[in-house]
Amino acid sequence: MKNTGQLIVITGLSGSGKDTVIDNLLKRFPEFRRLITCTDRLPRDGEIHGVHYFFVKPKILDLMHKSKELVEVPLKYGTSRKATPKSEFHKVIYDGHKVIWRIDTSLAAKVATHCFFDEQFTKYESRILKTISEVIFITSPKNTLHQRRKARDKESYDPNDYKQRDNQDKSVLVQYKSVFSHVIVNENGKLKQTVDTITEIIGAET
Repeated sequence: MKNTGQLIVITGLSGSGKDTVIDNLLKRFPEFRRLITCTDRLPRDGEIHGVHYFFVKPKILDLMHKSKELVEVPLKYGTSRKATPKSEFHKVIYDGHKVIWRIDTSLAAKVATHCFFDEQFTKYESRILKTISEVIFITSPKNTLHQRRKARDKESYDPNDYKQRDNQDKSVLVQYKSVFSHVIVNENGKLKQTVDTITEIIGAET
């Protein structure tokens, strides 16, 4: 039976509107869901295990890493860690799940060049994932990034905090632009156009 799974990878600059774009895509494509990651923190109010995250104990996350059940080393965010389980990709490969995976630009570059799939999966699984994946890099004009970051961070906003991250992300874009499936500029006030463009990309792959 032909695999009908899809893996849409969303990456880009901080403040480019990635989460807002994803939220709108999920409304248009109810058959899609976010790829679920593991975290070793406790659930917050309203969060559901297996929907927002897989909530596991720190020792379990360590064990999953040692047994190669994760596709990445657990990364620390504040006081907790996150990592993506291989089982989420197996659901795409073998069960035809359609998912959107939001990741940083460095990992996205590895996905776009396919070395990530070759390192983490069997030859058969890697071949399938290469066929059904699209890596979309979202950026925005400098002034738009500044406005969104300021609105999000409020009093704590300091443009200097973003300089190193921006330099890294822009360097990745320059180096790997030719291998990203699509590079999309999400301008202020043009969210619908951005979502329309990605909708066409997803529709073409369906």
